[in-house]
Amino acid sequence: MEERFFQKQQLLNGFNMAVNSKYLQNLSAWLLLFVSLNAYAQTKHIAGRILDAKQQAIPFASIHIEGENNGTVTNEQGYFNLVIRNLDNRILVVSSLGYKTNKHKIGVDNQGIVIILEADATQLNEVFIFPDSSLKVLLAKAYRKINDNYPQNSIELIGFYRSYHKSTKDNRYLDFTESSLRVQQSGYQNSKEDAQVEVLKVRNLRFPQRDSIDNVRYYGGAFMVNWNDPVKMRESFLNPAYFNKRFIYQLESISKYNMGKDSVYVIRFKSNDTRETKEGKIWIDKKTLAYQKIEWKDNDPKNPNPLIPIRRITRNYLTLYQHQDAVNVVKYTSVSGKNYNGKTKQESNYVLEFVTTACDLIKNHKQIPLEKRLKYGELFAELESTNDMHFWDEYTTIEMDSTLKMERIRMSGNETAKTGYSEIKSRRDLKVRIYNLTKRITIGYALNGAFFKSIDKERVWLDYMDQMNGGARAISRPTVISGSTISIGYELNPYKQLRMDFTDGLFNSNLYKVISIKFYQYYLMKKEGNPLFITASTGFSIGKAGLYLGELSSEKDIVMNGKNLGKNSKVFLGDRDINGQIGLGLEYRKKRLSYFGELSYTQNIHQKDILLLKTKRNFFFTRTVATDYPSTEILITPENVYRGVSPVSMAFGIRMRL
Repeated sequence: MEERFFQKQQLLNGFNMAVNSKYLQNLSAWLLLFVSLNAYAQTKHIAGRILDAKQQAIPFASIHIEGENNGTVTNEQGYFNLVIRNLDNRILVVSSLGYKTNKHKIGVDNQGIVIILEADATQLNEVFIFPDSSLKVLLAKAYRKINDNYPQNSIELIGFYRSYHKSTKDNRYLDFTESSLRVQQSGYQNSKEDAQVEVLKVRNLRFPQRDSIDNVRYYGGAFMVNWNDPVKMRESFLNPAYFNKRFIYQLESISKYNMGKDSVYVIRFKSNDTRETKEGKIWIDKKTLAYQKIEWKDNDPKNPNPLIPIRRITRNYLTLYQHQDAVNVVKYTSVSGKNYNGKTKQESNYVLEFVTTACDLIKNHKQIPLEKRLKYGELFAELESTNDMHFWDEYTTIEMDSTLKMERIRMSGNETAKTGYSEIKSRRDLKVRIYNLTKRITIGYALNGAFFKSIDKERVWLDYMDQMNGGARAISRPTVISGSTISIGYELNPYKQLRMDFTDGLFNSNLYKVISIKFYQYYLMKKEGNPLFITASTGFSIGKAGLYLGELSSEKDIVMNGKNLGKNSKVFLGDRDINGQIGLGLEYRKKRLSYFGELSYTQNIHQKDILLLKTKRNFFFTRTVATDYPSTEILITPENVYRGVSPVSMAFGIRMRL
């Protein structure tokens, strides 16, 4: 509230300074008052705290408006903040496992609400002895009922995302990000599909000491509602096939809730496999067998990327589900832990969390345009903050603690706190500019194949400087020319790309080298989940190809174009050409990877017959010499054994965006 007042006061002062006449000043004041009152009338903030009978905070309690899908959860101190459109006849519904559901009528005084949740009197937490066979049957039934308990059609979530890092040395914040997101994801039957994320509003605060403690930037956090959903991702510890193989399970208790009408199984698990160190708890509803809550931790998480100096020390996961419209969706998910930076020799704590504030289960919701989707490799912490003072007046958030509030206000309004930051900011901005340039670069690898045209003759004589090569050589009729392609591309936008391909033959039987430059146009075909494109390309290529005729041996050194090839050399008859190319293909994108297949047609623009001689110099290097054909040094009989390469070729490969 203090920050909002400060921002509104700045706006009012700036507006009045721009108005000179008294009449315009009065008019501007009335207009500003009208706009403010209108904005205030559109949205209302409901703020308060949820406690138990002992005045202890209840974290992650679910809060929503009765009969609607919008809501939030309490933070670790039990505080909440909910934005609604109006207050008329609204009922606030508060629920948490182990407590009776509370319905609170919203009145005129909607700030500082304190709601006491009573413990469920019938919550016995009785300990039952389950034989392993019965527990395995329970886990198997819950796993099989995922398709019944969770939406199978695509869903859209509006939610609040927050992440921050803190130094463990002095407990100071290093960075802070908060954003309102629109997330679209496929149904739970397509568990490995990526989500599409649109950033509606974002606020990023970057603190001076960030680079001195943790100079690594992170990505992918905004997608956590998808990748941190253990049910959707079919986490291994949910799979009953691993019962007593990779994981050991134990029924901890059966807890009743909702005034004894419902019960939940609380199952503890831990790794039995030395390759894993996971352990945690699973809450399964007794009636529906739906997963209600899952929390787990990794006691020995591995280094996520060997190319960066970050080592994970601890990592904790939590996901809560909410029953809505006969199915269950993610209500809240978080990841927290501690990292060690091997370069700066510093430790830092981090938190990432997302809360669903509104949910749309309608099948035909409007898809997020491709150009508005957040890319998986995007550095979210480096996005420019939204210049809108009414950001938090429009969206429900997870209430922050008082320390974080003061840090945000200090960094937002006190310029003296940024002293000495200019040099660090300059270095960071340079890194970000370089990253923004390189993040559009793609590298790829593909296997491709072309076809040699048919030949008239099957045997050939080679002669070097009047020295016969010992009789006729048989020519095998080649079919497919197998090659490999390394490509470098640059994305002009999500629908256009420039690419350079370097193709070389895989085997020594024939010679095939092509360099091509192409322009690609993408047409989106599959809009939900991971996108699928039809690709059309056009460009030109320069290359050479040759049919292997055999190895030429001579009593004296073979010299071509002034280069000594020794007494033995492989001989290829082919051409050097310049071609125009068009192509048609499919491309499937998943995170930073693209899987593609393409069919290309080549139209010859210029062609020249050549003879190529190739000699192996050592294990790593070869020497290839090309000369015009027919050649005065080498006689080939008959001459017309080579017809060229088919204009149609195909390629299949994978591409990665940096």
